[in-house]
Amino acid sequence: MGNTLGLAPMGALPRRSPRREEPLPNPGSFDELHRLCKDVFPAQMEGVKLVVNKVLSSHFQVAHTVHMSALGLPGYHLHAAYAGDWQLSPTETQQAKFLTWQFDGEYRGDDYTATLTLGNPDLIGESVIMVAHFLQSLTHRLVLGGELVYHRRPGEEGAILTLAGKYSGMG
Repeated sequence: MGNTLGLAPMGALPRRSPRREEPLPNPGSFDELHRLCKDVFPAQMEGVKLVVNKVLSSHFQVAHTVHMSALGLPGYHLHAAYAGDWQLSPTETQQAKFLTWQFDGEYRGDDYTATLTLGNPDLIGESVIMVAHFLQSLTHRLVLGGELVYHRRPGEEGAILTLAGKYSGMG
């Protein structure tokens, strides 16, 4: 008597059904990534801060702020505000000019987000501020991306590239 090893033909083996991979999630926006990071760290304050606001009339308001800390010099700030009832006439309102223009566009794919913002685009003056974000889900837990900030005006040009990532653990 001995041990017997039998081999079955290839077609006779039970087949496993192919694993269906779940699609990768959309990573969200670059701003949401920053917000998640800021929520992890509490606002740091060493010492005491006291703020007292007092409305004295419908046109006058006063605020006192006292700050005491072992890390820096103590401080006192007095803020007084007067809000009169002067209003712009319709002709003065029409003479006001726009100082800032901004165009935003965001596209959310199944597993990526792309955002483009143009600020103060001036084709004649050849100036622009451009901010582009891109985030890509590489796995269910890992998101990588970046931000490009570019500005140009006559005689000046610059760009900043920031890389970002998010790893989500189990839970």
